Amino acid sequence: VKWRHYWRYLRAGASAGTLVFVALFLILTEACLQGSDYWLAYWTSHNKDTFAVLNCTVNETLNCSSVAGDELRYPKQFFVSVWGGLLAACIVLTIGRAIGLRLLFLRSSQRMHKRMLDAILKAPMLFFNTNPSGRVLNRFAKDTGLLDAFMPFMFHELCVVCHSLIRSVLCTVYCVLCFVFPSHSYVFY
Repeated sequence: VKWRHYWRYLRAGASAGTLVFVALFLILTEACLQGSDYWLAYWTSHNKDTFAVLNCTVNETLNCSSVAGDELRYPKQFFVSVWGGLLAACIVLTIGRAIGLRLLFLRSSQRMHKRMLDAILKAPMLFFNTNPSGRVLNRFAKDTGLLDAFMPFMFHELCVVCHSLIRSVLCTVYCVLCFVFPSHSYVFY
């Protein structure tokens, strides 16, 4: 199957602008998922003494003083709250992604079904004389079944695999940079 057929399938469900929006939504969802993992790594990289808050007052700003010096220290609740917020955003975005993709694929299937039906109804009589109606009906049902069941699942899997591939490449590049140039700081937090 040529790529233009896949493009037609996607374009049947949405305009090019909507497809760009869906792609950005997929990237945002993946960034949120990675952000929660990153935050958890950031949180766990600190020792338990980092979480001690001594003598904090809240006026217009948060003023904390600690025994170790003027380093600002946050309580455990801060890290848990941020991580919980990121997880809640991940849940909402993942559900939104699933619903949005399903609606896109449902609309694509409906429009492709209408196009196939219009093409069959506008076919010349010679087509129906040379092809038995059972064969036409079976082929029509098979194509519709593939559009309804197979294509949404495969596009979703394609998105997941592409995101995993990009994530793996970026992680590998980061690790290589850290090992090749150990004197430079590549820590982003």
